[in-house]
Formats: sequence, C-alpha cells, structure tokens
Amino acid sequence: MERLNDIVDDAVDVDVLIVGSGSAGFLAAIESSEIANKIAVVTKEPSIGAGSASILATYPYSSFVVDSKCALDLGFPGNEDDSPEVFFKDIVRAGYGLSNQRLVKLFVDEMCYVVNKLDSLGYNWDYSKLDKSGGHSFPRDVYGRKSTFGLEFANTMKKAFKERENISIFTDILMLDLLLSEGRVIGATGFDTKTGLVNVFRAKSTILASGGAQNIYSRASVGKNLTGDGQAMALRAGAEMINNEFVMFGLNVIWPPELACMKGALIQLLYRGGTLGQAQFLNAEGEAFMEASDSLFSPKPLTHRIITEINEGRGSPHGGVYFSISQMSQDVLLHLSNLTKYSNWVDPSSHFDFGPYVEIMKEKTFVEVGLACHYFLGGISINEHCRTTIPGLFAAGECSGSLQGARRLGGMAISQALWEGTRAGRYASKYANKIDNFQKIEHEQVEKSCNYVMELLERKEGINSIKLRKKIQMLAMDNVGVIRNGPQLEQAINEIEYIKKVELPKLFVDTKIQQYNLELIEALQLKNILLNLEIIARAAFLRTESRGTHYRSDFPKEDNDYMRANIIVRQSRGKYGIIELFKRPAVLIQYPY
Repeated sequence: MERLNDIVDDAVDVDVLIVGSGSAGFLAAIESSEIANKIAVVTKEPSIGAGSASILATYPYSSFVVDSKCALDLGFPGNEDDSPEVFFKDIVRAGYGLSNQRLVKLFVDEMCYVVNKLDSLGYNWDYSKLDKSGGHSFPRDVYGRKSTFGLEFANTMKKAFKERENISIFTDILMLDLLLSEGRVIGATGFDTKTGLVNVFRAKSTILASGGAQNIYSRASVGKNLTGDGQAMALRAGAEMINNEFVMFGLNVIWPPELACMKGALIQLLYRGGTLGQAQFLNAEGEAFMEASDSLFSPKPLTHRIITEINEGRGSPHGGVYFSISQMSQDVLLHLSNLTKYSNWVDPSSHFDFGPYVEIMKEKTFVEVGLACHYFLGGISINEHCRTTIPGLFAAGECSGSLQGARRLGGMAISQALWEGTRAGRYASKYANKIDNFQKIEHEQVEKSCNYVMELLERKEGINSIKLRKKIQMLAMDNVGVIRNGPQLEQAINEIEYIKKVELPKLFVDTKIQQYNLELIEALQLKNILLNLEIIARAAFLRTESRGTHYRSDFPKEDNDYMRANIIVRQSRGKYGIIELFKRPAVLIQYPY
C-alpha cells in the first residue's frame, strides 16, 4: 500500500463528487456540469452505468411517469382530466401516508422538466403511447423508442458525458468511507480495484447516487454490485436514514435455466397475461391458490400468498411456485408479443428471438417462478434540495428514502432517480460554488480506510468472505423477508450483532494480491451489506404494524394511531457502531392520507 502522505497529496480535487453512474448519477452530473466547474463521477463498475438497476431495466420496468395532462403538452397521448394534484394524491396513497409530501409536490410539478431534459440530451421518446401502471388513476407511463430502456439510456449517457469536458469518469473504484471536517463532508476514500490502491477524492460537495442494497438478500432482481455502499457510508458518517423497513419483492426468478434469457418476455406473461384472466399460480400439489388476474397489480397479497405456500410446504423444488400458461391461447401470446413490441417474439433492439422459448413454455404449460428483492423504498433521509442531514452531503435515487413512503406506484423507480439526480446536481453544485477553498484532509481518516484493506489482506486465517456473505443473505431472506414477525426479527438482530462483533473482525481473503481481487472486493462490501441488513431488521422490529410492503404476521393491521410516522435510524453520537432509532411524524402539506 502507498505511503499515507502520498495518498493524501495525490487527492483528486473536484467541486462535485458523484458516487454512482446510473440514472441518478447521470443527471446529477449533467445538471452539476452546467453550474460547477469540475465534476467527478465514480463507479465501481468497469464502465459508466454498467450493473446499475436503471441500465438493466426492460419493459415494463423501463417507464417514466408524468401526469397525463403534462404528457399531452409534451406530445404524448394524454388526458385533460389528469393533473399534478391527482398524481400527488396517487403517490401519497400508494406510500400509505409516509411520503415526504414536500418532495412529492415538487416531483409531480417537475417531471415534465426531466422529460424535456432527456429529450435535449438526445433520448428518443416513443410519442405514440402512454401506458397505465398499477396504482395510477390515469395513464402516465412514457417510454423510449426501444423496448429495452437500458441500451437507449446508456447511449444517451455516454454521448452526453463525452460532450462535457468538465466531467471526469473514474471506473473500477469501490468507495470506502466519507471524509469529514468540522462536521461537513469533504469527499471520500475509494479502493481502486485495478491498481489495488486507496484513492482520495476531495470535494466541496458530494452526491451519493449508488443505488439500492438488494444483494443483502440471497435473490435479487438486479446486478450483484448493488450492496448498499452509499447508505452504509452515510450512516457511518452520521447521516439519518428513513423508512428502511420498506423493501419490495417481486417475481424475478425463473426456472428452468433455459428460460432465464426470456425474462422480459415472461414478465409480460405474468403482468399482462394475468390481467387477461388466462393465467394462474399453482403450488406443488397443482392447486391454483391465486388467479394471476386478481393479484398482479397488488404485490402485497401476491408476494404474501406465495411465501405462505412455500412456508407451508407447498412450494416448488427451487423454493418458488408455478406459473401456469396452460389456459393461454395462441391469440393471447401474439397479443402479448405486440405489447412488448416484439414481432413474433423477436426483440427489436437486440434482435433476440424469444420464439423457441415461448414454444418451450407452451409445451411445459407452466414454469417455476420465485421472489427476489426488487426495490428499496427507504434509504438516506433528504430534504427538498436532496441534502442529507450532514452539510456537504446530498443523495439521489434508490439510496435515498424520503419520497416514496411505504410503497410506490408503478414507474416511480427510474422517475425518482432522474428527478432527484437533477435536483441533487443543481443544489450540490450551488453549494460547492459558495465554498472558496478545499478543506484539509485529516490523515487519520484516510489511514483508517487503508488499514481496513490491509488487515483483510494480511490476516492469515479466519472467516471466508464469500461463505459469510451467503450466511448473511440467507439470514436476510429467512428472517427479514416478505413476511416478518417479532421472534424472527429479534433472532436476526441477535445474529447480526454476533456477526458484527465476532465474525466480521475475523474476515480474511485467501487471495493476497491487491489488483483485480474479487474476493477482496466481496470482503470490502460485506460490512456494508451487514449494516444495511441491521437497520432494516431494527426498523422492522420497531414498526409493530403492517403497512405497505412491510408485513408483520404478529401485527397484521395498520396502526394509524401509533405507527403513522417515519422511523429514523442513525448512529449514536459518540458511540461508533451503535444504532439508535426513533419515530418522526411524516411531512404533510395538503393531504392527510
């Protein structure tokens, strides 16, 4: 490892540091570049956007939402009866009263600006359609011209970055910890996986846009690198977290393996075919325990019924259930291919032919499907400027937690990331412009990051990082999953405490090289995974009711008298590693829920 003085002296100085290069990080960088002088975008991926949930999004998960009256003004099909006010109420209802309504009001008023912003950057919109996702009063989903959002968005992003000389991209860097000076964030340390060295980024303002923490669970619907790094960094630095108990699960796992490549098409069979009343969910005994058409736009009963079937011993061999298409006619399948813009099941963007796999499905009449962690509604607490509770630190996208509440409408995930990214970039760059000089970096903070990396490499024996990760992921799925109860949550919290105090300090890696060491990367991410699981479990234990995506079998009803409040999580002041929780009334401005 380099000498400490050399590391600090070689710090990269920027006005705005952005951690993450998905949709939130992208628009944060674009907006910042128009106000501040020097922007750095840092990602642990080998290229910008790679592995982010936004880039992996496909139809029907690739939409943005704007009120349909606004959509009409933008050139999409729309509806004059819709309005920002109706849209506002839909979001607040979907969030079970726990959304920050100041943010919701700004969101519905400004999404048209975001759509126009993307249009100015060269994103190709499909102006011929406007879809209606679950929970919306009117059609509001707008799409790009291609059925696969990620490809079109990635091209737009790369072109926009190339045109802006004041944006620098740093890839293959796993961020470690935020740097503080006099209570203000002044940058961060990061581990460069290419060189095996610790880098320092000094910044006048920092934006966390690092995505969710889905990989604390054994099954996730996103890439393997979403491990809650930004949330963990913020919490360790003293930032408040909010709504962490609310985690969405979805039917994103498919068996047999030969069908996995047609995931996008199968999602259409699940979500569109179900609404046509020609699909069913079956348990291992062949019993239809739920009609797909009754449940697909109500994820709460769907996911809970599936888990119930599995817990009661009627699940499929791989830990899921069966989705039957035996009732579907050829006409319905053709209709579904048209909905996805597939011509005879050929994807127009990738030219991949799903036809043979559809024939396999028709022949088998059913496939195994399973639940995976899909989306995080909670995260870092932010205000209307996307500023966290620590000066100099901003957050945007899925790593933040104030907008959505206890559950979200369809199409809100990418929309949130783009809107918050825009606002975070705007206000973080304005904040940076008010600061004249860079703060002096305290060597002890950088030394702490360096020492943690070296301890993992130098420890000669202990607990293998990959085995421990699997143990944590199974603990999350079994005890802090879709259906929760007090004893299971308490058991999880006790187990997390044991892992944190006994097993995590013994973590080591067999491979001792510093460069391109995947085992070392796993180990560095592990403390972030464990910390995210801890705050979810503790918040879920404190919320003694069922609301939105949070379901307690021992408290199956909503408690609006005692629990209609946000649960805030933070690290105890002066007590490193000790978590404290408390309730705070939700921010209401015009709609009481």
